[in-house]
Amino acid sequence: MTMTRRTVLLGTATGALSFAARGVFASNFPQQPIRIIVPYAPGGITDILSRLIADKMSDSLPGARVIVDNRPGAAGLLGTNQVAKATPDGYTILMGSIAPLVIAKIAAKDLSYDPFTDFVPITQIASAPLILAVNPAMPVSNAPDLIDLLKKNPGKYNYSSAGAGAPSHLAYELFRKRYDVDMAHIPYKGTGASLVDLVAGEVQLTMDSAAGLLPFIKSGRLKPLGVAAKTRSPLMPDVPSLEEQGLGEFDVSGWYGYLAPTGTPATIIETLSDAINKTVALPEVTQQITELGAIANATSPQAFKQLLQDEYTRWRPIVEELGLKFG
Repeated sequence: MTMTRRTVLLGTATGALSFAARGVFASNFPQQPIRIIVPYAPGGITDILSRLIADKMSDSLPGARVIVDNRPGAAGLLGTNQVAKATPDGYTILMGSIAPLVIAKIAAKDLSYDPFTDFVPITQIASAPLILAVNPAMPVSNAPDLIDLLKKNPGKYNYSSAGAGAPSHLAYELFRKRYDVDMAHIPYKGTGASLVDLVAGEVQLTMDSAAGLLPFIKSGRLKPLGVAAKTRSPLMPDVPSLEEQGLGEFDVSGWYGYLAPTGTPATIIETLSDAINKTVALPEVTQQITELGAIANATSPQAFKQLLQDEYTRWRPIVEELGLKFG
């Protein structure tokens, strides 16, 4: 009886000490570099946004040193899984997007993590509508022309995406089904690799964020045909939306935000959320996000969690109807 009471008291004391230690640890955060895992190759919007935040975050979180670590593979699953299994101490966080967090939960077989239980949302930072763009050699000047060309040449042209389940892939599936066109889907390990081959003419069209497309569009190496949103992009005011071109509503946007492994102390989540949101609110950061063709919209852990749930509800019937397989 005495032994049992002693064991209980010891366990209680140990738990109290552990809780106190975590509180002290969290209050001194950060004491080492914070690593942002980007589960895609360099060059895409997830990478560009992460480096933008990392460069300026020390202004909002004194003493912070932030490192961007690209871990591409398996359409974003490898890097995402690495964060899910990381020590929940706030020093390893994920730049998350729709593919590994929502589409994978719907369409991936034997997923090694659960996006809704293995992560704690920190904050969303931006969203970005997709742009339909083609190689300049394509003999089209608008989206209806492209659809007509694809219908007359089934299977002839190739569409590149940033990977299975990425917004660019979802846009492909919707475009193909809605307009009844036949084109091959070529998935890449990120936007950067996709656009290299698009510019080279190895593939002929894509839909992706303006972040990666804009430099090539400005230099004439890619041709924009339409915006996959309800309104035009402020960066390309002369490019109409697909809806404006008589193709009906077609709204596919990417969104981006940070998450930490489940078990990360709430005080650290709050510290990170506050620092990241202050960074996004810096005028020069907001301006750079806008110049990427994205919309700066830092939120909160609760709002980002709700977005994940809402996107799952929105995309599940569409993904299941399309029979989309992930990974």
